[in-house]
Formats: sequence, structure tokens, C-alpha cells
Amino acid sequence: MGWWVWTIGCILFLGILLFLFLRFVSRNPERKISKGSSILSPADGKVIEIISFDNAPALKVEKNISKVIAHTEDIAEKGYLITIFMRWHDVHVNRSPIDGTVVSLKHRMGEFYSAKNPEAILTNEYVETIIQGTLKIKVIQIAGMFFRRIKTFVKKDQRIGRGDILGRIAFGSQAVLILPKNTVLKVKKGSVVKAGKTVIATIASDAQPN
Repeated sequence: MGWWVWTIGCILFLGILLFLFLRFVSRNPERKISKGSSILSPADGKVIEIISFDNAPALKVEKNISKVIAHTEDIAEKGYLITIFMRWHDVHVNRSPIDGTVVSLKHRMGEFYSAKNPEAILTNEYVETIIQGTLKIKVIQIAGMFFRRIKTFVKKDQRIGRGDILGRIAFGSQAVLILPKNTVLKVKKGSVVKAGKTVIATIASDAQPN
């Protein structure tokens, strides 16, 4: 065989590998949504940061943290900001944590730095979705370094169910969930979570003691 046969063979092999890889990272397997009224994870991945925020004027925080919690002002004065890193092998479909209505959608253009950094919200492109249900929450989809594409499948004023698909982000990205203080967290930094299945928090009035 000539060298060109080997070259074509290698190109075909690499093309097949790339096709299979892209199929894998863009998969959307059927998922049975956890029952109940608890607040579910919006994304598959690993919790890399949990910030308990207080927007009181007297509060002193580091400069970057102050910029991060600025994203919480339209949700609550006090609450939690949970950052989930979606690793390359995770399902990159994002789901609604609660039943409710989409009251706001906001898309900001930005950079495409590594989504492993909890402060990627300060620099990277993102889409914010605010959902009003029993309580008001915010999901922020943040683009990562590769593939750089956020897709949104909902519209303002649309009614969505708990576990319904909000959108997707491709390959190595981040999702941030902002909750008000009247919730009880059920995850911690380092927890591995799944969209529509893992309980992130319960509403305080319904929460059971740990």
C-alpha cells in the first residue's frame, strides 16, 4: 500500500473518533425527574463553590466576591450562590430546578476562559434565567473555553415544570444557581450532582432536620 492509503485511513479513523466524541458530549439521555417539591440541580457536574451572600450595605467582602454577589440582587438580599462545573464527560443539558414561570432572560457576551474558575461569571459569556415559582431563583449558564456556545430553549413568560430542559452548553462549562435564604442546602462543595435528580435544597418550611 502507498503512503496515501495510510494517510486516508488515519484521517478516516480520526474523523470517526471525533464524530463519536461529539455525539458523546452532546448526548441528552432520557432522565426520570425526582418527585417532590425540593429544588433540583440545574446541571450535571461538581459543586466547586458555595457562597452565602448578604447584600446589606455594611457587609465587607473581597472585591471579586462583591462583583459575583452583585448577580444576586434581583433574587434576594440574603441567600446562596452555588457554582457547578460541568466536566467534559458530564451531560451538558440544563434543567429547571423548580416549577414556575420564566420572568427574565438575559444574554451577556463575554470572554471564554476556563469554566473551572468559580469567578468565570465575571468574565465569560452567559445567559441568566430567572424563574418565579413558590420562590424566585436564578440559573446562570456560563460558557467555557471550548465550543463556546449556549443554547436556550425557553422564552420569557413561559411556564416550565421542575426538571424541564432550559437549554444546553457545550463542553466544559459552568452553571450557577442562586437561591434565597429561606432554603436549606443539601449539597456541599465537592458534591457531584445530576440535573433534575439531585436535590440541591429544600424550602425551609418543608425542610426536615439533618
